[in-house]
Amino acid sequence: MLRELAAFRPLSLVPDGVPRRSGAMPVAVANGRLGIFPRVQAGLHTSHPAVQIERVRRVRLEAAGVAAYADGEAVGRLPLSVDVAPGALCAAV
Repeated sequence: MLRELAAFRPLSLVPDGVPRRSGAMPVAVANGRLGIFPRVQAGLHTSHPAVQIERVRRVRLEAAGVAAYADGEAVGRLPLSVDVAPGALCAAV
């Protein structure tokens, strides 16, 4: 297990995935294309025509019968609206 941990590389779903002072966060949408996920590992998905990346202050997720998770914890069922709260997250990298 320690050997795998040394090789662990987090996925970068959106380039420059850092919130701005304006409160806008990057969101990536892969329009129904599960086949692009192998490209995510290599960081090549952002150039795929099915992938759209936008900076947003609010996002609404809608799907029938789908549970929503945040940081690995169940937070409810969809539909769900998420607002970005500027300055609410402090992170050290």
